[in-house]
Amino acid sequence: ADEQARLQLTNCYHNLLRKWAL
Repeated sequence: ADEQARLQLTNCYHNLLRKWAL
């Protein structure tokens, strides 16, 4: 469970970074 939550958080973070990159 912890790993899944961590993965989701990382995904969200990367998504935000990508949005900001644009």
